[in-house]
Amino acid sequence: MSTFPAFFDTLSKLEIPADVARAWVMTDNAQVLFYEVHEGGANDDLADGAEWGLILEGTVEITIDGVTTSYGKGESYFIPGGVPNRKYNHPGTVGIDVFEQSDRFPDVVD
Repeated sequence: MSTFPAFFDTLSKLEIPADVARAWVMTDNAQVLFYEVHEGGANDDLADGAEWGLILEGTVEITIDGVTTSYGKGESYFIPGGVPNRKYNHPGTVGIDVFEQSDRFPDVVD
């Protein structure tokens, strides 16, 4: 069962890591991901554009410029552009991420 409404399936889907079940893009100026994580997993160390996120369910651990913080349901975070960061999504995490980069993840056409 999805946290998000069925009409999200009509939005452009994104090419994202296999541990994420579904994600969508919403704008040409930035990327907005509504995501659900199945198995959990970490991204590589990054230092790209700014990112804001909100955790709807579960927990994510984010290391920003060497400082690790856990965020849970209802908590938001901000990663400044160009600052080294790494994220670990625990299994079952559901959230919203907004990326300054409109091409953070390639768009996939069904």
